[in-house]
Amino acid sequence: MANKTSKRERKKMFVLFKHSIKRNMSINIIYLCFLVIGLPILQLIIRLNKKMFVFDVVDDFQEFYEEISVGIASYLIVSIVFIFSTIIASMTFRYLHQKRQEDFIESTPLKKSQIVMSKYLAIIVQVLVPLILVLILGGVLTFSWSGFLGVMHVLGLMIIMVISHITITALMFQYTGQTFTAIAMVVLLNCATPILIFLLMSMPTGILPGYVDNLPPMISAIFSPVVSFGLAVSGKGELFYIVYWIILIIAGIFLLKRASAQRKSEEAENRYVAKGLEVGAKIVVIWAAGILGGTMLYSFAELTEKSRSLIIANYILGLLVAVFISGLVLEVIINKSLKKFKSVLIIMIALVVVNVGYYFAISYDVIGYVKKVPKIEDVEAVTVSMFDTFDEDEYSVSYSDEKHKKDLLEIHNRIIETIEDKYPSGFYKLDESLLDDFDEGSKSDSPDADKNSKSGSSDADDDYNYNTPDKEEYPDEFDDEESTWDNEYFTFTYKLKDGSTLKREYSMPRSSMGMFEQDVNYKVLRNTNPKDYESYMVYENEENYGGDHGYDRKKDLKEIVNALKDDYKQYGAVKYSSECFLLCISTEEEDLKFNIPPNYDRVINTLKKQGIDIPK
Repeated sequence: MANKTSKRERKKMFVLFKHSIKRNMSINIIYLCFLVIGLPILQLIIRLNKKMFVFDVVDDFQEFYEEISVGIASYLIVSIVFIFSTIIASMTFRYLHQKRQEDFIESTPLKKSQIVMSKYLAIIVQVLVPLILVLILGGVLTFSWSGFLGVMHVLGLMIIMVISHITITALMFQYTGQTFTAIAMVVLLNCATPILIFLLMSMPTGILPGYVDNLPPMISAIFSPVVSFGLAVSGKGELFYIVYWIILIIAGIFLLKRASAQRKSEEAENRYVAKGLEVGAKIVVIWAAGILGGTMLYSFAELTEKSRSLIIANYILGLLVAVFISGLVLEVIINKSLKKFKSVLIIMIALVVVNVGYYFAISYDVIGYVKKVPKIEDVEAVTVSMFDTFDEDEYSVSYSDEKHKKDLLEIHNRIIETIEDKYPSGFYKLDESLLDDFDEGSKSDSPDADKNSKSGSSDADDDYNYNTPDKEEYPDEFDDEESTWDNEYFTFTYKLKDGSTLKREYSMPRSSMGMFEQDVNYKVLRNTNPKDYESYMVYENEENYGGDHGYDRKKDLKEIVNALKDDYKQYGAVKYSSECFLLCISTEEEDLKFNIPPNYDRVINTLKKQGIDIPK
């Protein structure tokens, strides 16, 4: 397709391009100074004062420094870029809302779309050139190839974010009639819409037992390039971020050219689009405020264990107050008066109805989410994952044999029974201690293990690790009978034969999962480098944990671990019983606890050979 822009027009567009940059030179200099302070200078400060930034958990300053550099580039710089790109775009496109300036600029022998595109490109250059130069310098100052590549990776993602943000801002100026309105719409897209979507996605998590949010986090940021960038740089949906926003940039440029060509000089805005944006802004803000208000008030009622009717009343009251206040304030801000309050009142009433309906649909589990447990004949495999709130890692084991699938489905069904006993009316609410008294029973993996666990004693439920709060430091919390410090999050992930998956997560005492927790610990031990073994501990029961039975002989520890692996391979995991004693293997990262029954001959003989007294 032939280029319809003549050489003379391109020359005039370039003149307008340079003029737009020249007019913003002062703000560009300030922007550059903030960027330099935000990355290179801060990097130098960190390097000159590195002793202040090195903690016990950081052995390698260079690695720590690279992480700080990339983190700064990801989060501090992006806030600077967002603020200044918005300011520069506002200064460049504000002529659209000033009749005299618009008539003067559009008197240039250029098409309106050519004028807008010249200024659009000028904004991109003003924002991106300093950003690229500063981040390249910041990457060099990491003094490592990996650090440089990390900063360049952030830069590539940030370029997409910048162009997306500038495109959206330019469109807002084209479609609205006031600079304040255009900026407000940009801020709402980047802040309010992610908050609203996040609240809608997370609300079931705080109500339905076992609920797992399987939706990708990037969905909450589909209208926000800034939040999308934050998710992408943390590794959540990076490919989607790149493809999605590049497509939107192309579509946005097409819309920008079309909107600028069709925009009438005598009208400051596109009446229909502007009205749609105004209504959309009111819906987003009032909806988010309503959910927040209702959630905050009903959460107080739940914490004080009030009745169901009072919890519902609190939610509706908080919802009504938040909706009314937000609608009132928003109307005054947008229209500078309450003359059109009737129109926003309709929106407020509709959103109250929608929010109340959404809340009841979740609280009464209209779709039957809580009670849904697959049939054993439909399950191909099941994975049990364990996540400690004090630990950063999640460990899991998978089973495809009939016995384990049957045992896990029995546990899951017992969990559902416990939940239904707690909520006989079918109305669910947040209850973190729901399964504190849940007891899985005394099942095990082998006949020998069954014999050792027939007493039905519960497993010791306190798996202390290096970053768990010290009981002496927090005596009140640990002495409280209702404390949930020892609870873990266990997740059941069923792979069904039709290709789908079903996932549920519950917080419960570790003892409730018995041998499955043991399987997880064995898997962790198998994947641990022998060099990371630090010490071991033998004790009779939980009361003697941390007593005088600790040893740090690494040579002996290696023999014990090998014996433990052999016994596990032969007999499988064992649930704790009165005939078991406890063995704790400490690694650099955590403590792994194992139940040792009488038939674990290799472990017992190895300990005896090393002169260790076996607890009675």
